[in-house]
Amino acid sequence: MKGKNLSLVVVCLVALSVLLVACGPRSPEAVEPETTSPLLNEMEQRQWEERGIANVKSLDAAAQLAGFPIAEPGYLPDGFARTNISVTASGAGLPEEMKPKFDATRVEQFFSWQKDKSAMFFLTQTKIKFSIGGSEPYELGGKLAERA
Repeated sequence: MKGKNLSLVVVCLVALSVLLVACGPRSPEAVEPETTSPLLNEMEQRQWEERGIANVKSLDAAAQLAGFPIAEPGYLPDGFARTNISVTASGAGLPEEMKPKFDATRVEQFFSWQKDKSAMFFLTQTKIKFSIGGSEPYELGGKLAERA
């Protein structure tokens, strides 16, 4: 009986460890933003430098461009899949005197329902706190979020 209880505790601890690792950030903790990137082709690189906008294929690529770790959702509703990852650099292409005094670089992950592409949601991540106009507070996965 004592052996069964010990085995159960060990299994629970291993499962908890796996869950904590799986739900953590997928990107390195400290990521330096890059000005040139092997992640982008020549045209995408020019657009990144001039307008500060890039669509990338992975969260690691987004983290490299944005300069901060990107979270991956731990849960997606049935039938939803990621359709795009977009990185927008703060103040790109603006003269130095017009650039914002804070880093508002953002990464947006877009998810569409496979049966009806008009049903979608997106996750936005930045270094700073911001609000979506016309939204309302909403609890999502035990975290405070906004719904619009």
